[in-house]
Amino acid sequence: MSASVDFGFDWADPRTWLRSGMNVGKKAIGTGTPAEQIVSNLLIIVAAALSSAVTWGAGLLIVLLALPFLGFGFLRLVPGVNGRWPL
Repeated sequence: MSASVDFGFDWADPRTWLRSGMNVGKKAIGTGTPAEQIVSNLLIIVAAALSSAVTWGAGLLIVLLALPFLGFGFLRLVPGVNGRWPL
């Protein structure tokens, strides 16, 4: 099993920012591998925590929405569970 995750983000190329953000969102709900789901949910949680210095309530809401999907990602590491994942 490989833990390599690449969302296609290039800091120097602004054209990749929106596409990469959409890709992270799709992977966060479980459309990719379990590793991609875990990493993308962690990215969302870190981004929400960093932005919570400005809007604490919205950041907390985003973190609370991302935590179950992070748990699902760890649960999908079990081979039997991953084989039955609907996405």
